[in-house]
Amino acid sequence: MKKRDNVITKIYLVKNCFNDPNKVYIGKTINSRENDHKKTYGKQIEYTYIDEIESMDRYDWEPIETYWIHQFMVWGFEVVNVKKSGGSGSEGGHKMPEGFGENLSRKLRGRKNPWIKPGKKGMTRTPIYQKDLHGNIIKEWPSQKHAARSLNLDPGILTSCLKKRQNTHAGFKWEYVNKK
Repeated sequence: MKKRDNVITKIYLVKNCFNDPNKVYIGKTINSRENDHKKTYGKQIEYTYIDEIESMDRYDWEPIETYWIHQFMVWGFEVVNVKKSGGSGSEGGHKMPEGFGENLSRKLRGRKNPWIKPGKKGMTRTPIYQKDLHGNIIKEWPSQKHAARSLNLDPGILTSCLKKRQNTHAGFKWEYVNKK
């Protein structure tokens, strides 16, 4: 593969595949593939970027894509491309490759991703604040996952708020606790 400097590989989420809110597709791209997915999964889909990596190298983006696929499966979504080889997991479900956690931790070390911190016992979640529209703290959640599940929020939109790509979700502002 020809090396390109400063290329951002984006991990994206396609929600509402086949008009089913529980069916999602997670992939990677350097250019939008929204129109391709509309042809495959229907015009009603929602296309959102959920992560990015400053590399086109498969060894850099694949563990991150695999992580997101696994995470959405844990959250109860049906990932329609889970049997695809490569970053989308292995044949036969969401069994992670041997050494997946260690490889992901190594890839994420030093990245500016405030909610994943490599630790001695794997990943730890960063607490988040739920705030009213005036910035007053309503509640501190132990993690993004807890808030999304408890309040039945869209995890992709919540991520966009936490990464400051969107201002509010469900009538609230969201922020990482460690943010100054």
